[in-house]
Amino acid sequence: MPDRDEVVRRDFQTFHRALAAHTFGRIHDQKPDSVVRKTWPDDARTAVLTRAAVPPTDMTSGAALTVTKTSPLLLVAPPSAAARLFENCVQLDFNGVYAFYVPHVNTRPLPLWVAEGAPIPFVQPSTSKATVGPVKKLAFGVAVTEELNEATPETATVVLGRLMGESAARALDTYAFDNVAGDATRPPGLLNGVTPLTAQTGPGGIDTIAADLATLAGAISDAGMGADNLTLVCNPREATKLRILRGPVFEFQLLSSPAIPSGTVIALVPTAIASGYEGLPEIETSKQSEVHFEDTSPQPVPAAPSTRSLLQQAMIGIKVRVRCAWGILQPGAVQYMTSVKW
Repeated sequence: MPDRDEVVRRDFQTFHRALAAHTFGRIHDQKPDSVVRKTWPDDARTAVLTRAAVPPTDMTSGAALTVTKTSPLLLVAPPSAAARLFENCVQLDFNGVYAFYVPHVNTRPLPLWVAEGAPIPFVQPSTSKATVGPVKKLAFGVAVTEELNEATPETATVVLGRLMGESAARALDTYAFDNVAGDATRPPGLLNGVTPLTAQTGPGGIDTIAADLATLAGAISDAGMGADNLTLVCNPREATKLRILRGPVFEFQLLSSPAIPSGTVIALVPTAIASGYEGLPEIETSKQSEVHFEDTSPQPVPAAPSTRSLLQQAMIGIKVRVRCAWGILQPGAVQYMTSVKW
């Protein structure tokens, strides 16, 4: 079985090479797949992401399809805590599916010791359903100068991968770990509808940390789920302290993100969270468009107050789109607290 870290590293490289191939193809008026064949002739995986779709889909190599083993969000935003979390959650395939309805049990039958000949107790379990989907479009774009034509494709791979990966990771984590309800544009934040727990007010040492983590685990246990395989998500400040104090063995997966406010610690049960995607990331480039440079509330170009011409300023616009959805399958699977003292 291939090493997991090596598989993930290779998938990151695949997407970053695809970005570089699209950009260089736009600079030199070549098709992205031609850039891949010339620069990385043995990389069939990158060819999948740059090859234009034709009927039937031209994916003749089984090895090339292994790129789909890593989630599209992890390809686009490798540093993202949310993307790494979703890798360990329930995986849903939204190709041809509008939404998934996943049932969960509210009341469970309680087995009892029964005497011989005595009646066996029966209950009517109460069930509910969690809805995951439909997918929403996560999209972002950047503009880079054509000075990249002086670099090698391999150098551009590193530059573009770092530029887009870090930007996408912070944005994705901000949305995934907020408390905003879902709507027609975005999935709900994982903290939506969750009441924060009260943190300890102690001096902030190991006893305070242990008490806070016990409170989080206890809330998840009270919701009817095991807390043996929790994932903790927090700001790098708290994550670093946990890593230093935990010793050689730490029972929980620990993820950190600068998008999590300092003092906030989130505990989740990965098996009670689902995520899914429709297709692979889509990459588009342009040298001639007009673009409204605004990352908070972009407007259509004719109405935008300050637009720039990519052609006039010798820039290349790169746009990436991923169609994804996520949701909590069991109430109580996500707990968090703010203002921890460690």
